[in-house]
Amino acid sequence: MLTRHIPPRELAVLDKNDAYRQLGATAEGLNATERANRMVRFGPNELPSSPPVPAIRLFLKQFANPFVFLLIIVTGIALATGGYKDALVIGFVLAMNASIGTFYSSRASRSLRALQAQVVHKTRCILEGKSTICDVKDLVPGDLVALSAGDRVPADGRWVSADALRVDESGLTGESVPVAKQASPISVAAGAIAADITNAGYAGTSVVSGGGTLLVTATGAHTEMGLIAAHLTERRPDPPLIRRVRQLSHHILLAISAVSLGLLIVSIAAGKPVIGTVAIILALVVSAVPEGLPIVLTIVLARGVHTMSTRNAIVRELAAVEALGGVDLIFTDKTGTITKNELHTTDVELADGTRATLHTAQHGKGSADVTGDEAALRVFAEGLAAIAEPSVWAGDDLINVDPIHRAFTDLPRALGVSAPVRHAESPFDGTTRTSAVATTCADGRERTFLGGAPEAVLAACGEDGDRYAKVLARLTARGLRVFALAAAPGRTLKRETGTWTFLGFSGMRDEARPEVAEALAWCRQHHIGVIMVTGDHPDTALAIAKDVGLAERRTQVVLGEELAALDDNGIREALSLIRVVARATPETKLRLIRAARKNPSLPGKRGDRVIAMTGDGVNDAPALQAADVGIAMGKAGTDVAREAASLILMDDNFATIVAAIREGRSVVANVEKVVTYLLSTSVAEIVVIGTAIVFGMASPLLPAQILWLNLVTDGFLDMALAMEPTHGGHAKPPRGALMHPRAWHRIALLGVTMGAIGWFATRYAAHVDGAATQFGITLLTLSVLQWWNAWNARSATQSVFTLSPFSNRYLLGAVGVVASLMLLALYWPPLASLLSVAPVPFREWLWILPIGAIIIAVDEVWKLIHRRRTARTV
Repeated sequence: MLTRHIPPRELAVLDKNDAYRQLGATAEGLNATERANRMVRFGPNELPSSPPVPAIRLFLKQFANPFVFLLIIVTGIALATGGYKDALVIGFVLAMNASIGTFYSSRASRSLRALQAQVVHKTRCILEGKSTICDVKDLVPGDLVALSAGDRVPADGRWVSADALRVDESGLTGESVPVAKQASPISVAAGAIAADITNAGYAGTSVVSGGGTLLVTATGAHTEMGLIAAHLTERRPDPPLIRRVRQLSHHILLAISAVSLGLLIVSIAAGKPVIGTVAIILALVVSAVPEGLPIVLTIVLARGVHTMSTRNAIVRELAAVEALGGVDLIFTDKTGTITKNELHTTDVELADGTRATLHTAQHGKGSADVTGDEAALRVFAEGLAAIAEPSVWAGDDLINVDPIHRAFTDLPRALGVSAPVRHAESPFDGTTRTSAVATTCADGRERTFLGGAPEAVLAACGEDGDRYAKVLARLTARGLRVFALAAAPGRTLKRETGTWTFLGFSGMRDEARPEVAEALAWCRQHHIGVIMVTGDHPDTALAIAKDVGLAERRTQVVLGEELAALDDNGIREALSLIRVVARATPETKLRLIRAARKNPSLPGKRGDRVIAMTGDGVNDAPALQAADVGIAMGKAGTDVAREAASLILMDDNFATIVAAIREGRSVVANVEKVVTYLLSTSVAEIVVIGTAIVFGMASPLLPAQILWLNLVTDGFLDMALAMEPTHGGHAKPPRGALMHPRAWHRIALLGVTMGAIGWFATRYAAHVDGAATQFGITLLTLSVLQWWNAWNARSATQSVFTLSPFSNRYLLGAVGVVASLMLLALYWPPLASLLSVAPVPFREWLWILPIGAIIIAVDEVWKLIHRRRTARTV
């Protein structure tokens, strides 16, 4: 009985049969009972994850921000100067603030963990002699895993078969060149490192080319990668949005400190009482602090991540939420992203002129109309059947089967041709763009079939491409993906050029997704450039681009090899004209990103670009990492591509990318809405209190009353604004800053206007008997102004009268809640006493409610001017 994880180096000197015996396994794989027992014994194949942060730690963490530190200092000063009520209220509000932050942080963490769990990593296992798909986390020592190019090695193990297998182990060993692997025993020196053991596979590495079968020997924390991970303490850097908010916080604190110190010095120099001056400055400090900002930021990001997940976009990095909002150039794949990735063979043309038209409703069902030599067509069908992965014939819905392999079976099934006996295979090579399979056909002859891109196969056959140019043009002009096939006698996979015999072409159709045209129209409307990057023939790519409205003419298509001949400046110039890059390679994608990073030549663009790049193959990983937003395919993508990406599409759909961009813009817009609202109310309070200081008067509000405004009234309203839906999707994050300059102008206008109204209310209240009633009138006026201003904040450009009040029911509810709380504060004696206010007579409400609506009129004029200026510049 196997009782421990075994490092692969211990099995390196053994042949594969001895390795099987050491693991208590066979070439047929483990049975279900033994796997279940080993799962109990060894546990799941996953690295130990950090346990959820305890609630008490999350609660205490809420106090670790500069705003809270400042309020704690204010509390201490209030206690020292006898302001016990203020200290009590501030303490209560801080506790409530921390409780709200704890709740939302905890919920956001749970949501992220749940979303990450949706990205289930699968691999192909051999269980009881059958190939099947299993979850990577269910692997146990003794399992057999079949891997091919693009797959992530899921555990440590011993290679028991290797066919032209090369593995990228750079993430583990630092070796930049892929390592050739073998299945035969090797000798291992005493000081050998992981990179020296060429018959060992390691979790976290990736297959670059070829294929092989891995006998799992160690899983989870017992893998080489797991041992390294156990010693990792490096913290992931905060997303740009968090850093920008932190920078804003520091600027606010510096401004508050400078103003407070200046006022204190001036007041003391003027001979005013220190205690009274400190009390006023405390009120000023409290009024300037946007205490609710950290909580609302958490809500906005969590909502964005959750909303994207409901639209089949799984965010792997919070930074991607903001970056998506700024995307202005998308390099997108064609197959599966623009199209459905449901290939069907529709046309076949052989070298001798034989033709076949297929009518295929579903894979496995169909008929063929044949003109010409049916015997030659059957040999061609055998070649397609041989090139197709064997699992396709079994009917298994395997995630790693390329849809093109399913299309290879359409003609054989229509003609009743079975797959020939396979002897050896040379997997598809991205460099040669071909694959080869050695077989024994139904007539008993041994044939090796070579399939791949038409240019590559014709070149291998020594054929003149011009001879077949018209045939290729006819097929590709119809949007067909063309596959060429050649054959040679015998089982030799590697042959010299000219030794192959060309057989013919197979044309496969992949229909465009119907929703893509609308998504592209939205991109054009919002000045987002889209360029299709595909390995297909230029005419095939152009036909699809025309179908979805991406391109109109052949001059908008460029070949990858043509771009390769240009320098970066040349590529930048080309990018302003092209819509499709055909015959592209992964290296083409990387060059496109680098050249487009700064491209002022594109219409309507200036400065740095924010680039999104899609990819699914192992060789796409560098481009995905180089892009601002790397987008991997969740269905057809490789594990390596998913690991390199910051966003995973669960449906591989271009329209989902656009939906994610719209949501990213919504997140950015909502951050600006909330910050505009919070800072404009802070400015209003500063104007009211600062004016009192300038004229040598007592503060119109006490610190406790200001906190009530900032964390009770504002607290509910800004959280409701965080849930505001997108209005037009125009918002983009400005380069290097949290807010656009126009937002700061608007904050100043709204803040000063509300401050002026609030100051008028304080002067009016000064003629009312009783200080508590005066405080109540001022508090109510500023609160009502905030209620009205929340409706302004819903959009920076659209009139409040064009937005349905029911489109954000959270805001309707929040206004009702804060109005009720204000009534409670004014008319419930215990709370009124704590806040040092008295009931406000009903007659005062009659002028306070309408005067607060002035802020709506002021902002409507601002928005109208902004819309007219924008219209003139378009």
